[in-house]
Amino acid sequence: MILVRRDKTKIPEDVLKAAEAAKEALEKLPKEQRADFIKSNSVVWRAFSTSLAAMSHKKCWYSESPEPQSFCDVDHFRPKGEARRSEKEMETPGYDWLAFCWENFRFSANRSNRLNKNAETGETDGKGSWFPLLPESPKANWDDRCELKERPVLLDPVEPRDVRLVDVSDDGRIVPSQFARSATARYRVERSCEILGLNLPEIKAARLAVLRDMEELRA
Repeated sequence: MILVRRDKTKIPEDVLKAAEAAKEALEKLPKEQRADFIKSNSVVWRAFSTSLAAMSHKKCWYSESPEPQSFCDVDHFRPKGEARRSEKEMETPGYDWLAFCWENFRFSANRSNRLNKNAETGETDGKGSWFPLLPESPKANWDDRCELKERPVLLDPVEPRDVRLVDVSDDGRIVPSQFARSATARYRVERSCEILGLNLPEIKAARLAVLRDMEELRA
């Protein structure tokens, strides 16, 4: 995971205007109509895919992996539908007011964004609706949109302080860096790797290949 510097100038004006129009329309709807409106307007956030890809040289913002043989997703960092906080808790209402907010979009490989079975561990990887928060964190909702005060567990590739918490080990795994000094910081790195599938066998092998190429260039 490297820092992604978002650039609004890379987004076509008509794409931005469509998102703003959808956002304004959503605000006027009663609660019971919002979910259907969001689902029926997925074309709005999908239109951002090319622009978001251009901000990261077409690589997934979470894994840094290029996906030449599959489509990448426009992920909502804060889930637009339901938000899953932990294995024990029921899913809670998500961040529907951010459904058409481009600052909430992240360009993501399928394996990081979609739920899938890990053949190696038997566990389910992928972000899906996961958005856990640290203990005592505020929880934003439609009537109290305090998302900037929240303390997410997931590392965010657009946040410099988050990105510096990760490093790559000699075996190609994402691990806590020297800056992840606290138990909380290390937990965030480890849990992000689990949820986003950042240490799946294929991506570890790809990192090792890059590390070998770098060693050869130094030689």
